[in-house]
Amino acid sequence: MFKGETMRKVRSDKKRAIAAPISLSAYEIFSKLSYVCDTPIKLIGEFIIIEGYKSASLIDELQPYFKRDLQYENRYIFGNSERESFKMKLNSKKRLYMRFLDRDHEKMASLAYSLDSSIQVAASLILTKVINRADLMYPIMSRLIRNILSEKDEAKLRAITKHLNSVSSDDHITMTAVLSYLLEKGIREQKRILNILEEIDR
Repeated sequence: MFKGETMRKVRSDKKRAIAAPISLSAYEIFSKLSYVCDTPIKLIGEFIIIEGYKSASLIDELQPYFKRDLQYENRYIFGNSERESFKMKLNSKKRLYMRFLDRDHEKMASLAYSLDSSIQVAASLILTKVINRADLMYPIMSRLIRNILSEKDEAKLRAITKHLNSVSSDDHITMTAVLSYLLEKGIREQKRILNILEEIDR
């Protein structure tokens, strides 16, 4: 280090950008989710990618695209070197701009390496797969919604869930199931989830 030079501190929470290309129809879905959840579209994209990568069933669905091996959690998933590099085929597209902590960015980099594609394309693949799988999208979005609910709204949600279980003779109803219903209703009726909760409380 030269005289008078100070060592720069590296922030552990510094984020790195990813601009994922997605179809116009996919971008429209994210716009609806953003409105219904009253949450910036970039935060929704970031959350879906982080949570989507945690899904073993989603990674298994992506395996047929792997040209190289992927070290995933406690598994080693084999690729096939004879496969072509993965490319997103989009006639028209928009970009979803997001930022990730290093640990999450590295996961996308590993996935991109397995696909023999760019980090942007790897992120786009997860986004597209999740929103086309209701069994993934609704539970993931339900977790996001719970993160942004106030204590008052979460208490109201718990009360609704408890009431539904008291009058239901079917399977046990979870808060995730109730939030999934509210999300679907919000998209269908173009209403924010918080407004729907207020209407239920009247």
